[in-house]
Amino acid sequence: MVYAFDSSTINLCLSLFPWAKFHHQKGAVKMHTLLDHRGSIPVFIHLTDGSVHDVNALDSLLIEPAAFI
Repeated sequence: MVYAFDSSTINLCLSLFPWAKFHHQKGAVKMHTLLDHRGSIPVFIHLTDGSVHDVNALDSLLIEPAAFI
C-alpha cells in the first residue's frame, strides 16, 4: 500500500474563533490528511491546532504493516 500524508493550514479569524490561536494575531487549525493512492477519498483526517507539526500528527496514525507513506 502507498499513502500520501499531507497537511493544510486553515486560517481562521481570532475574533470569531478565539480558541484557535496560531501566532500572535492569527488563528488557524491544521487538517492532516492521509490519502490512499488507489482512490481519491481520504482514509484518515485529523484536525489539530495550527501549531501542531506534521511529525506529531503521524503519532495518531494506525499504519498497516509494509505500507509506504
